[in-house]
Amino acid sequence: MPIIMLDYQRVANALNLSLPTVIKVSAAMKGNVRLNSPTKNRRRKKTVTDTSLLNVSAIRNEIYDMYKNRKYQ
Repeated sequence: MPIIMLDYQRVANALNLSLPTVIKVSAAMKGNVRLNSPTKNRRRKKTVTDTSLLNVSAIRNEIYDMYKNRKYQ
């Protein structure tokens, strides 16, 4: 196996990455550690689902009144 001397700063500049990132990836590759990608699933806020039609219309009317009276600023 050939020994490759790396100048981490040159690699970081060439790849437009930070120096700690290059060092971390290099160490992981030497230790045969699997690299994890960032999570793709973003947490979303739960929507309100248990509202009656009366509450929905009351909320809608309140929002319309706020815009009509310019209280949204």
